[in-house]
Amino acid sequence: MKQFKLFRHFQNISIGRAYLLLFSSLSSLILIIVGSIWIYNEYSKFNNESNSLRDRYIEEHKSRLIQNTKKCIDYIEYKENQSEELIRENLKTNVDQAYEIALYIYNKNKNTLSKEAIKQRIKEAVSAFKFNSHKRYIFINTLDGVGVLYPRNPKWEGKSLLNYKDINQNQLVMNELNQLREADECFVKYKGLKSKPNKFNAYTKISYIKKFKPLNWYLGSFAYADDFLESIQADCIERIKNMKVDEDNYFFIYSKNGTCLLHKNDKYIGRNYRTFEDDHIEISRKILFAIGEKKERFISYNLAKGEKVTYLFDVPEWNWILGSGFHTDSLEDEIALRKLELYNRLVNYSLRVILVIVLTFVMLFLATRLLSSKMNKSIDSFNEFFKMASTESVKIDIERLNFSDFKNMASTVNVMIDTRVKKENELVQARELAEKSDKLKSAFLSNMTHEIRTPMNAIVGFSQLLQQDGLSSDFRNEFIGHIVNNSNSLLALINDIIDFSILESGRVKISYSNFNLKNIFIELIDKFEQIRNNNGKSELALIFPDPLRLEQTHIYFDAVRLKQILNYLIDNALKFTNEGQIEVDYKHEKNAMLFWVKDTGIGIPVEKQAYIFDRFRQGEESYTRRYGGTGIGLSIARQIVQHLNGEIWLESEAGMGSIFYFKIPLDQSNFQN
Repeated sequence: MKQFKLFRHFQNISIGRAYLLLFSSLSSLILIIVGSIWIYNEYSKFNNESNSLRDRYIEEHKSRLIQNTKKCIDYIEYKENQSEELIRENLKTNVDQAYEIALYIYNKNKNTLSKEAIKQRIKEAVSAFKFNSHKRYIFINTLDGVGVLYPRNPKWEGKSLLNYKDINQNQLVMNELNQLREADECFVKYKGLKSKPNKFNAYTKISYIKKFKPLNWYLGSFAYADDFLESIQADCIERIKNMKVDEDNYFFIYSKNGTCLLHKNDKYIGRNYRTFEDDHIEISRKILFAIGEKKERFISYNLAKGEKVTYLFDVPEWNWILGSGFHTDSLEDEIALRKLELYNRLVNYSLRVILVIVLTFVMLFLATRLLSSKMNKSIDSFNEFFKMASTESVKIDIERLNFSDFKNMASTVNVMIDTRVKKENELVQARELAEKSDKLKSAFLSNMTHEIRTPMNAIVGFSQLLQQDGLSSDFRNEFIGHIVNNSNSLLALINDIIDFSILESGRVKISYSNFNLKNIFIELIDKFEQIRNNNGKSELALIFPDPLRLEQTHIYFDAVRLKQILNYLIDNALKFTNEGQIEVDYKHEKNAMLFWVKDTGIGIPVEKQAYIFDRFRQGEESYTRRYGGTGIGLSIARQIVQHLNGEIWLESEAGMGSIFYFKIPLDQSNFQN
């Protein structure tokens, strides 16, 4: 029973209140669901981030190790490249100095001493030229490959060295001579095999040679890249020593023979790992044997402080293993701090979501209440309208309504009211028009009676006169002419009435054909010149288009209807023009032909132009009596033009004449001019 009463209560509730309750309930449900999903997603994200923090932090520290180690490698490569440039610069400087000394001795003594004496002096001066702690010297060969000066190997002097090969099977002198064929001075570089070190334990040799043309010699010197290796390595070790991964981690360097070159603990530097404490021996062995054939890799091992992850990088040119690491236990404090931050973020996010839900619900409730109130006001406006609409043709004030649906309904109702008022007005106008039409028809019938009676009286009268005896031939011919003219007038009047009836019934037939305008205009010219003369208007000029132009203008149209339209317009102009001229012309426009009839007649007042083409009407009803005619010619012309999908209009001013235009569409493909 209670449920039934509750149902009855909701049946009687207003639309606005039902909308308020429904929207508030749905909004609450949706906001709670959306908020729960947001909080759940954030909680899931918190769990995922918390679980992945350790792995992510380890990966971040690994990435940092790689970046810092790459910086060390970049510096090592930079120093290697720089060392070769220094060697080249040093060799060139010393050879150029020896060359200048030899050239000076030669120029000074070439006119006083023999060539052999000059050669001996140059050898003595150059042989004393030593550098790089007396390890390097200047050598001299002939351009034929014979040794001239070798301070370290006098046995090579005076011997052909073309076939001499070093420990790596490089033909040194032959290669140098080949290079000098292309240039007067150059560098020569030999890269030896590591498995075959020379007596200086060097692998890369760089030579600089320069022609001495006065004696057909070339001077040169050489150096091994490894001569500078020790100082370069020491510089690199010192630089890397000052680089840190972070506050607690450092770089270390081991030679592949087991010697420690760099370590956080200075007591291990310079010692072989086999002399370390037991626990450090095992760690060092793991580091040395872990790199294998790989250029770089990560390893992990346990220390007293816990697990340590180490990044190793192989420097094969120097037989080094460069590395650094970090203790994973040191990350635990960072991870715990980060988890706390994530938890606080989750709590803050949840509170913000709840706050947003509450604020959103309040805003939606207020908005819904406002909409409900506006809806009730709109419904009240409709109620007021329907109460008044039964007795009055009033409209709903759309501005008082609030929703587009209500406004559309109100617009429809207002249109209905407008339509009803319009129909009522149209009924009144139709009644007035019917009354006026009856008067016009009465006037038209009266005029038609006059128009028909006049030629009929003439025909009957002259026919009776012809029956008299003794009429001369001149009188007889004159009477016959009057009978013929009045018969033609009566026939034209009957044709107008028939055409008008056909057009009114809508049974108009259009027959298209190709023709030129000349034939039509010849008939019109003959007809209206005769009418003009018969009406005593021989002084009135009739101007038609040039015959040649007419003959060259071919169109695809209904020739009968075109002639009929022109006939009505010219007849109308001739009827109301007593002096001056009547001009008929045409021109071709885009897909259409424009014709016009221009006269200098009485013109048409502006207020009469609106209904000049209406049936049973002329400019003035009195014109019918004064000028004659049925008053339906222009109406017929307009209806024919409209049936041909054309248009007709006029330009006129009272006392200044008129111009009647009509435009008919053409098939462009069938128009020729």
